[in-house]
Amino acid sequence: MQMSNTTKKFNCNQSQEFQFFFKVSLHFSYIQNQKFLIFQNNIYFNNFKFIKLPQGIFVEKTNGIYSFKNFSLQENHKALFLNLQTNLIRFLQSYNKKFKKQLIIKGLGLRIRSIPEINLLELKLGFSNLLYLSIPRTLKIFKNKNLLTIEGFDPVLVGNFSFLIRSLRYPDSYQGKGLWYKNEIKKLKPVKKV
Repeated sequence: MQMSNTTKKFNCNQSQEFQFFFKVSLHFSYIQNQKFLIFQNNIYFNNFKFIKLPQGIFVEKTNGIYSFKNFSLQENHKALFLNLQTNLIRFLQSYNKKFKKQLIIKGLGLRIRSIPEINLLELKLGFSNLLYLSIPRTLKIFKNKNLLTIEGFDPVLVGNFSFLIRSLRYPDSYQGKGLWYKNEIKKLKPVKKV
């Protein structure tokens, strides 16, 4: 997904103004009473984020270009308006950034299978029965041989779900059998020789 941000800043009649447009799969809405900008990803409808607006700011949309105007004359409101501009640009640049965690499956008999039709993860981790985990809708899971990749737009959800999977079978201290994070280094204990 490509994004292009164009920002203009100029003063006219003691009001500050900036404009921007973006090309991303987002839904933009402005709630007048609560003063929030809500960004919702069109791919994952449960994934939305918001930015709170300071007082005295007017937002309007014309031909896909969003204009933000500050009509307050107070100095602290002018500083908050400039802060909003930089925060909004940073937010839009990082909003569609995908985060991923990778788990390596080490050990004979360990198997993980994704069932995308019903958003389910089937895990065979050496126990007597199979374990099933429900995959959150905002995450995508890919499996390539013994490498499991968890991908999504929310870094907290990606980290928590990968930790949940790993907690089901921590690596063994002696043989290293279990689920490892990619590039994880762990010193194994030596096995006693008889």
